[in-house]
Amino acid sequence: MGFEPRGLATGIGSTPFQETAEALALIKECPPEIPYWPQLPLRGRQQHFVNQFLKPLVKTGLLTDDGERIFFDTTLLNWSDRLTGFYSLYLACEEGESAVLDEFSFPEGAAEGFYALLAEPAGGTGSAALLKGQVVGPLTVAFQLKDERGRFAYYNEQLRDQIVKTPACGTGLLDRDLPDRVYRLAAAVSKKLREKGAAAT
Repeated sequence: MGFEPRGLATGIGSTPFQETAEALALIKECPPEIPYWPQLPLRGRQQHFVNQFLKPLVKTGLLTDDGERIFFDTTLLNWSDRLTGFYSLYLACEEGESAVLDEFSFPEGAAEGFYALLAEPAGGTGSAALLKGQVVGPLTVAFQLKDERGRFAYYNEQLRDQIVKTPACGTGLLDRDLPDRVYRLAAAVSKKLREKGAAAT
């Protein structure tokens, strides 16, 4: 018989701590049945969702970080080349290339909570029935990131497409790295995001 949650609680991800040990201690106590990897926004800018989930957009130069703000600069002369670099990565990820999947992984310096959970005995699951792995939602990103003119990325079809596809590939990391012996929400999230990504093309 499959696992039936029957109203069991879990968390959204963000925790009010700066140290991973404190966050993990709370998560083990509440909720013990469906623990999640702790995000630590109080640790500062490095814990921003861009650094956790949108690394490929930064690496390919589609997202610009000037030290004060992070934005899309579509006026760059080599913008089309940067797009080509990103979509080449995305298509390789869709083909299941393991090395490319690492390009969509969480940098350890930006997601200490994720790697700390995996380092726990039994992959941080203990007696849990299910382990929750979360990614940033496309709407959250699209209504926080802007272009060079200050317009929300959501209203630019091209930017919106990149924002949908990037975390969709990132969920592949959760599918790969979260312990196999527990039920995983990551697979369902990955399927939904990939379907949305395909519909956006």
